[in-house]
Amino acid sequence: MDVILLIISLILLIIAFVSFLLLAIFVFSIFFGAPYVPSFSSNVEKMIELSNPQKGEVFYDLGSGDGKVVIQVAKNFDVKAIGIEINPLLVVYSRWRIKKLGLEKKAKIRWGNIFRENIGDADFIFTYLLQPTNNFLEKRLLEKLKPGTRIVSLAFTFKKIPLVKNDKGVRLYKI
Repeated sequence: MDVILLIISLILLIIAFVSFLLLAIFVFSIFFGAPYVPSFSSNVEKMIELSNPQKGEVFYDLGSGDGKVVIQVAKNFDVKAIGIEINPLLVVYSRWRIKKLGLEKKAKIRWGNIFRENIGDADFIFTYLLQPTNNFLEKRLLEKLKPGTRIVSLAFTFKKIPLVKNDKGVRLYKI
């Protein structure tokens, strides 16, 4: 009987801890940018297709969340893939996944603010942010990115960056 109570207590403790972590991720995201919403694989594939990665390019995922996009780009293309994420729990998780897959030489996750990180060496960028965040980010992208840099945005738009293609809410822009 005591063993059963101990096992039940441990299970409840684990559930409480996981619930706390999930709540912390959600609350942290609300106060420091867009909430964490994973991208559907079909959207990620469409974003990659539109961006047309080339050998040796530098890729950034602004607000990289769980690192899914960074990992997929690093696995499938000969590019340097960098994610920038403000949520420390998601950064740790993403870095763990990259290490587990042996992608440390091709993929990195930076813990930082997308408005403060240097992204001037980018050849292509992904964003899946809220519209107010895109509005605020747009001026910085126009100032910091080199001509020809491709930006793929899921769901939300940029007003001043030239739109190249819109494929069902996945938009390709070019500086």
